[in-house]
Amino acid sequence: MKVTVIGAGAIGTLLAYKLSKAGEEITIIAKSEQISEIDNKLIYAGPNKVEEIPIIAKTEIEETDYIIIASKSYDVDRIIDSVKDKEVPIMFCQNGLKILDLIERELKDKTISYMVTGNGVSKSGPARIRHNGVGFTYIGNIRQETDYLTKEIVSMLKSVNFNAEIANNIIEFVWLKTVINSAINPIGAYHCVKNGELVKPEFKNRMKMLCEESASVALANGIKLPLDPWDEIVKIVSNTANNKCSMLQDIDNEQKTEIEQINGEIIRLSELLKISVPMNQKYYERIITKTSLYQERH
Repeated sequence: MKVTVIGAGAIGTLLAYKLSKAGEEITIIAKSEQISEIDNKLIYAGPNKVEEIPIIAKTEIEETDYIIIASKSYDVDRIIDSVKDKEVPIMFCQNGLKILDLIERELKDKTISYMVTGNGVSKSGPARIRHNGVGFTYIGNIRQETDYLTKEIVSMLKSVNFNAEIANNIIEFVWLKTVINSAINPIGAYHCVKNGELVKPEFKNRMKMLCEESASVALANGIKLPLDPWDEIVKIVSNTANNKCSMLQDIDNEQKTEIEQINGEIIRLSELLKISVPMNQKYYERIITKTSLYQERH
């Protein structure tokens, strides 16, 4: 299968590596300034090995059987136009809830799937990653039964010991991951700590409050979370102890964060539902203030 992965960041590179090892023909779509840095090589650092594999890197989508959009959530708006005319299944992997609305508006007639994962991955450069810890991965189609090619993707991932499962209720898992991210990301990012340090009482208690607030918004929105979010948070911070959450990686690199798509969306929905989420509001404002310090310099 010819698979196109849009995005040379942490999750896009992880999927490109795993699917390449499974025998698929992979092309990474990267920004023009990243192509020379990638140099047709992908570097994967896992728990027990560092491996360099050849990879095709281009700036535009060519002939393909399957598209995986693994960019940051705030970049999806500009990517959508490039996939609207493609008659192939498309998988999204973004954090937050806003992408669900975008899919509904822009890609109603397409075969769309979504992936949520608790794997801990850090990026050292375009198509260069360190896999810091394993976690759940759920993949499923939106609005329909999981299509044949998406099932093949899941099968290929499993063949290379990547724990992935089909979920028929994938939107509930998108909400689950958003609740999890809303608790882990702002605490780790604001206090500049790796996931393993989040078990300290001063951080753990705040994470629990964020989790409970966000879960209450999900429940009020008619979502039945498929797993207990707090149990999953405890597992994730343990399994990915050496990983920095994606929001902290963004701040370290002085890049835009996904605070709007995660906690910002929880706050927006809470206002519609008339639910109080003071801890979400507090850490949303803290991250906005923290990132504004370097955004003003750029």
